[in-house]
Amino acid sequence: MKIIPTSIEPKTAEYIINHTASDDDYLKKIINEMEKNGIRKINITPFEGNIISTLLSAIKPKRGVEIGTLCGYSSLWISKSLDENGKLYTIEKEPKHAEIALKMISELGLEKKIIVMNSDAKEALTKLSKFSPFDFCFIDANKDDYPYYIKWALKNLRSGGLIIAHNPLMKGNLFYEGEDKEQNAKSRGMREFLHIFFTDDKISQRAIIPTSDGIAVGVVK
Repeated sequence: MKIIPTSIEPKTAEYIINHTASDDDYLKKIINEMEKNGIRKINITPFEGNIISTLLSAIKPKRGVEIGTLCGYSSLWISKSLDENGKLYTIEKEPKHAEIALKMISELGLEKKIIVMNSDAKEALTKLSKFSPFDFCFIDANKDDYPYYIKWALKNLRSGGLIIAHNPLMKGNLFYEGEDKEQNAKSRGMREFLHIFFTDDKISQRAIIPTSDGIAVGVVK
Protein backbone atom coordinates (compact mmCIF):
# COMPACT_ATOMS: atom_id res chain seq x y z
CA MET A 1 0.00 0.00 0.00
CA LYS A 2 1.40 3.39 -1.00
CA ILE A 3 1.13 5.73 2.01
CA ILE A 4 4.13 8.02 1.50
CA PRO A 5 4.24 10.10 -1.70
CA THR A 6 7.43 9.55 -3.66
CA SER A 7 7.19 12.92 -5.34
CA ILE A 8 5.48 16.25 -4.86
CA GLU A 9 4.86 18.61 -7.76
CA PRO A 10 7.73 21.17 -7.66
CA LYS A 11 5.52 24.27 -7.50
CA THR A 12 3.59 22.78 -4.57
CA ALA A 13 6.81 21.85 -2.75
CA GLU A 14 8.25 25.33 -3.29
CA TYR A 15 5.06 26.94 -1.98
CA ILE A 16 5.06 24.82 1.20
CA ILE A 17 8.78 25.26 1.88
CA ASN A 18 8.64 29.05 1.36
CA HIS A 19 5.92 29.29 4.01
CA THR A 20 7.24 26.80 6.61
CA ALA A 21 10.98 26.41 6.22
CA SER A 22 12.79 29.72 6.01
CA ASP A 23 15.83 30.45 8.20
CA ASP A 24 16.09 33.76 10.02
CA ASP A 25 19.40 35.67 10.05
CA TYR A 26 20.81 33.91 13.12
CA LEU A 27 19.93 30.43 11.88
CA LYS A 28 21.77 31.31 8.66
CA LYS A 29 24.68 32.62 10.73
CA ILE A 30 25.05 29.28 12.51
CA ILE A 31 25.22 27.48 9.17
CA ASN A 32 27.89 29.97 8.03
CA GLU A 33 29.92 29.37 11.21
CA MET A 34 29.77 25.62 10.61
CA GLU A 35 31.04 26.10 7.06
CA LYS A 36 33.88 28.37 8.21
CA ASN A 37 34.99 25.80 10.79
CA GLY A 38 34.73 22.82 8.43
CA ILE A 39 31.91 21.21 10.42
CA ARG A 40 29.66 18.80 8.52
CA LYS A 41 26.13 20.12 8.10
CA ILE A 42 24.38 17.16 9.71
CA ASN A 43 21.85 19.38 11.48
CA ILE A 44 18.11 19.15 10.94
CA THR A 45 16.68 20.95 7.91
CA PRO A 46 14.63 24.18 8.24
CA PHE A 47 11.56 22.13 7.24
CA GLU A 48 12.21 19.72 10.12
CA GLY A 49 13.00 22.57 12.51
CA ASN A 50 9.60 24.10 11.86
CA ILE A 51 7.85 20.75 12.40
CA ILE A 52 9.64 20.19 15.73
CA SER A 53 8.98 23.73 16.94
CA THR A 54 5.30 23.46 15.99
CA LEU A 55 4.87 20.11 17.78
CA LEU A 56 6.50 21.45 20.94
CA SER A 57 4.44 24.64 20.89
CA ALA A 58 1.30 22.51 21.16
CA ILE A 59 2.30 21.25 24.63
CA LYS A 60 3.43 24.68 25.91
CA PRO A 61 6.76 23.40 27.28
CA LYS A 62 8.61 25.08 30.13
CA ARG A 63 11.67 22.80 30.34
CA GLY A 64 13.20 20.35 27.92
CA VAL A 65 16.34 18.43 27.02
CA GLU A 66 18.17 18.21 23.71
CA ILE A 67 20.71 15.42 23.22
CA GLY A 68 23.10 16.52 20.49
CA THR A 69 23.53 20.30 20.10
CA LEU A 70 25.99 20.31 17.22
CA CYS A 71 26.38 24.12 16.82
CA GLY A 72 22.98 25.19 18.13
CA TYR A 73 20.88 25.21 14.96
CA SER A 74 18.16 22.89 16.30
CA SER A 75 18.40 24.56 19.72
CA LEU A 76 17.31 27.87 18.20
CA TRP A 77 14.37 26.23 16.45
CA ILE A 78 13.33 24.57 19.71
CA SER A 79 13.68 27.84 21.64
CA LYS A 80 10.92 29.33 19.47
CA SER A 81 8.45 27.00 21.26
CA LEU A 82 9.48 28.06 24.79
CA ASP A 83 7.90 30.88 26.72
CA GLU A 84 9.92 33.77 28.14
CA ASN A 85 10.96 31.81 31.24
CA GLY A 86 11.38 28.44 29.51
CA LYS A 87 14.66 26.52 29.56
CA LEU A 88 16.35 24.11 27.16
CA TYR A 89 19.24 22.02 28.44
CA THR A 90 21.23 21.01 25.38
CA ILE A 91 24.07 18.47 25.52
CA GLU A 92 27.13 18.46 23.24
CA LYS A 93 30.26 16.37 23.79
CA GLU A 94 32.50 17.97 21.14
CA PRO A 95 34.13 21.11 22.68
CA LYS A 96 34.41 23.05 19.39
CA HIS A 97 30.75 22.48 18.56
CA ALA A 98 29.68 23.53 22.06
CA GLU A 99 31.89 26.64 21.83
CA ILE A 100 30.24 27.77 18.59
CA ALA A 101 26.76 27.02 19.94
CA LEU A 102 27.41 29.05 23.08
CA LYS A 103 28.79 31.94 21.01
CA MET A 104 25.69 32.02 18.78
CA ILE A 105 23.30 31.67 21.71
CA SER A 106 25.07 34.45 23.65
CA GLU A 107 24.91 36.82 20.67
CA LEU A 108 21.14 36.39 20.71
CA GLY A 109 20.96 36.96 24.46
CA LEU A 110 19.50 33.48 24.97
CA GLU A 111 22.11 32.07 27.36
CA LYS A 112 19.57 31.99 30.22
CA LYS A 113 17.03 30.16 28.07
CA ILE A 114 19.40 27.71 26.34
CA ILE A 115 21.87 26.03 28.70
CA VAL A 116 24.75 24.37 26.79
CA MET A 117 26.24 21.36 28.60
CA ASN A 118 29.65 20.45 27.12
CA SER A 119 29.67 16.89 28.41
CA ASP A 120 29.26 13.22 27.62
CA ALA A 121 25.52 12.70 27.13
CA LYS A 122 25.13 9.91 29.68
CA GLU A 123 26.93 11.93 32.37
CA ALA A 124 24.83 15.02 31.62
CA LEU A 125 21.58 13.05 31.64
CA THR A 126 22.44 11.55 35.03
CA LYS A 127 22.81 15.09 36.40
CA LEU A 128 19.61 16.29 34.73
CA SER A 129 17.59 13.40 36.20
CA LYS A 130 17.65 15.26 39.52
CA PHE A 131 15.56 18.04 37.94
CA SER A 132 12.94 15.88 36.22
CA PRO A 133 10.22 15.67 35.08
CA PHE A 134 10.82 17.53 31.82
CA ASP A 135 8.28 18.41 29.13
CA PHE A 136 10.19 16.99 26.16
CA CYS A 137 13.37 15.36 24.96
CA PHE A 138 14.78 15.86 21.45
CA ILE A 139 17.28 13.18 20.43
CA ASP A 140 19.81 13.77 17.64
CA ALA A 141 23.14 12.28 18.68
CA ASN A 142 25.05 8.96 18.50
CA LYS A 143 22.66 6.49 16.91
CA ASP A 144 24.10 3.47 18.75
CA ASP A 145 23.13 5.15 22.04
CA TYR A 146 19.52 5.93 21.05
CA PRO A 147 18.18 3.01 23.17
CA TYR A 148 19.79 4.55 26.27
CA TYR A 149 18.39 7.98 25.42
CA ILE A 150 14.79 6.83 24.96
CA LYS A 151 14.90 4.82 28.20
CA TRP A 152 16.11 7.96 30.00
CA ALA A 153 13.33 10.02 28.42
CA LEU A 154 10.65 7.52 29.43
CA LYS A 155 11.78 7.81 33.04
CA ASN A 156 12.24 11.58 33.12
CA LEU A 157 9.41 13.15 31.10
CA ARG A 158 6.05 14.17 32.52
CA SER A 159 2.78 12.62 31.45
CA GLY A 160 1.90 14.18 28.10
CA GLY A 161 5.55 14.99 27.38
CA LEU A 162 7.05 14.47 23.93
CA ILE A 163 9.92 12.28 22.81
CA ILE A 164 11.15 13.52 19.43
CA ALA A 165 14.00 11.73 17.65
CA HIS A 166 15.76 12.58 14.40
CA ASN A 167 17.01 10.06 11.79
CA PRO A 168 14.78 6.97 12.36
CA LEU A 169 14.88 6.29 8.61
CA MET A 170 18.70 6.12 8.74
CA LYS A 171 19.03 7.28 5.11
CA GLY A 172 18.01 3.82 3.96
CA ASN A 173 20.42 2.00 6.31
CA LEU A 174 17.99 0.97 9.05
CA PHE A 175 18.40 -2.71 8.18
CA TYR A 176 22.07 -2.53 7.24
CA GLU A 177 24.06 -5.69 8.02
CA GLY A 178 27.46 -5.48 6.36
CA GLU A 179 31.19 -5.12 6.86
CA ASP A 180 31.09 -1.53 8.12
CA LYS A 181 31.20 -2.07 11.91
CA GLU A 182 30.39 1.56 12.71
CA GLN A 183 27.30 1.51 10.47
CA ASN A 184 26.25 -1.84 11.94
CA ALA A 185 26.34 -0.33 15.44
CA LYS A 186 24.33 2.71 14.35
CA SER A 187 21.70 0.65 12.51
CA ARG A 188 21.31 -1.86 15.33
CA GLY A 189 21.06 0.97 17.84
CA MET A 190 18.28 2.60 15.82
CA ARG A 191 16.41 -0.70 15.42
CA GLU A 192 16.55 -1.22 19.19
CA PHE A 193 15.38 2.35 19.73
CA LEU A 194 12.45 1.80 17.35
CA HIS A 195 11.53 -1.49 19.05
CA ILE A 196 11.23 0.39 22.36
CA PHE A 197 9.46 3.28 20.64
CA PHE A 198 6.84 1.00 19.04
CA THR A 199 6.27 -1.43 21.93
CA ASP A 200 6.82 0.31 25.28
CA ASP A 201 3.47 0.81 27.01
CA LYS A 202 4.69 4.11 28.53
CA ILE A 203 4.17 5.66 25.09
CA SER A 204 0.48 6.32 24.43
CA GLN A 205 0.73 7.68 20.87
CA ARG A 206 3.50 7.41 18.30
CA ALA A 207 4.22 8.43 14.71
CA ILE A 208 7.03 8.61 12.19
CA ILE A 209 7.03 11.77 10.07
CA PRO A 210 8.67 10.89 6.73
CA THR A 211 10.97 13.86 6.18
CA SER A 212 14.23 13.12 4.36
CA ASP A 213 15.81 11.74 7.56
CA GLY A 214 12.57 11.04 9.41
CA ILE A 215 11.26 12.31 12.77
CA ALA A 216 9.90 9.93 15.40
CA VAL A 217 7.33 11.48 17.77
CA GLY A 218 6.00 9.76 20.88
CA VAL A 219 3.64 10.96 23.63
CA VAL A 220 4.46 9.75 27.15
CA LYS A 221 1.59 8.42 29.25
